[in-house]
Amino acid sequence: MQIVYCYYKMRIDGDIGSSAAQYSTSTMSSLYTMNLISTSFILMRGFMVLRVFTPLRPLIRMIKEVIKELGSFTILLFISMFFFSVITFVMFRAVEEVTGKTKG
Repeated sequence: MQIVYCYYKMRIDGDIGSSAAQYSTSTMSSLYTMNLISTSFILMRGFMVLRVFTPLRPLIRMIKEVIKELGSFTILLFISMFFFSVITFVMFRAVEEVTGKTKG
């Protein structure tokens, strides 16, 4: 997929055989993005092919479940970090007011 897109893009531009340095930044950015997406799909497919081996089936199922639940864990993590920082800020502000070191 990546090679076909690069060849197609070079053929349209008339640059078959030229260096990639002649392309604009946006063109190279789109090529890199497509490369990243297609590589991710290739790796996911290769990972799922490992289900053929019986001992790896539970491991792959576990990894899929962890990835599925990662979103809710990340939200909880950021909420707890936010409130921890707010509580820490309030505590330090109170200590500064008691000791008289407040700047404002």
